[in-house]
Amino acid sequence: MDWVNVNKWFLTQGSQYVKSVLYISPDEHPYWVWLKNHSITLPYFFNIYSLSQPVLKITPTGASWVYATVPSGRYEIKVACKLCEAKLYREMVINLISEKAKLVYPCISPHLAVVRGLDNRIYYALYNASACSAWTRLPGSTPSRPVLVSDPSGDFSGKLVLVVRGMDNRVYYNVFDEATAKWSGWRRWPTGSTVDAPVEAIANGKLHIAVRGSDGRSIWYANLDLQNWQFSDWRQLPGSTPSAPSMVTEGYRVWLAVRGMDNGIYLTILGNEWNGWSRVKGSTVVAPEIKCTSFVVPDVVEKGGPILVAPMPVLHLAVIGADGKSIWFTWVSGWYLEQLMPWSKLPGSSPSPVALALIPP
Repeated sequence: MDWVNVNKWFLTQGSQYVKSVLYISPDEHPYWVWLKNHSITLPYFFNIYSLSQPVLKITPTGASWVYATVPSGRYEIKVACKLCEAKLYREMVINLISEKAKLVYPCISPHLAVVRGLDNRIYYALYNASACSAWTRLPGSTPSRPVLVSDPSGDFSGKLVLVVRGMDNRVYYNVFDEATAKWSGWRRWPTGSTVDAPVEAIANGKLHIAVRGSDGRSIWYANLDLQNWQFSDWRQLPGSTPSAPSMVTEGYRVWLAVRGMDNGIYLTILGNEWNGWSRVKGSTVVAPEIKCTSFVVPDVVEKGGPILVAPMPVLHLAVIGADGKSIWFTWVSGWYLEQLMPWSKLPGSSPSPVALALIPP
């Protein structure tokens, strides 16, 4: 239980074992680190395989989190997703040697995809980088694309809300609970109808939704309180649009973008009430697409004091040009709905609305 010069020991005490020049590099860790145990916390796990100890196998208990104690060593962990009965998994290798390696949180981060089938029925599947579960059919049908959202603020975390236009043009929603891997079942909005897929966003504990009315031009808004599941009444917003609107939120504010009847591009923001429409320079012949990010910019300068800064939301706007094929994008201030940069043209052409997404930093 003390430090030993291995070369010297062989030469002085065990020379009969030496057949040729022998050198063993020193261990990079003191011996006592191998006597430690480590706690591993596993969500939705499958197996732990030891690469330096006899194989360890832990039987799942069905709990959301499982705790295991293992000795120091090098381990291969296979984490399986309980949401799709272990069809999705992630493998990782960890070294539980140093005192810093106390807790391990391997996670596979599955994604949920929902599609409208060729038969107008609704299907969903879970997938990650390594595998995909089989498509499962949800009850019901839709003539338009489904819309699936989560809560950016995290207050409604662990749940996703799916909204569709029914075959009767009514609006329906269904909630997926990650903890139970179950759908709540379809519920119909008490009133209202639409000729397009609805647009939706979750902000401040509410599901905000906007549709183009059954007359093909009016714009309507309503919300659903996600705490008490109370519906608001539909409210008609000023103006008209020949295309489906676009909605975005950063978790607190909500913005709506539409194509006007004059092919102009209009934006509005929801405070206590919806503000009036602000027109962005330019025009489009299809529905605009809008996304939101934010960065820090100077806001207020106090005389003789420090510069105060605040995160300003920035709206990324992408459209098809007035020629019906060119692709353009710009940035707009989320506070004042003022254009922050001139329109930039992207290479290529498209006759359809642009799909826009922000890559996380």
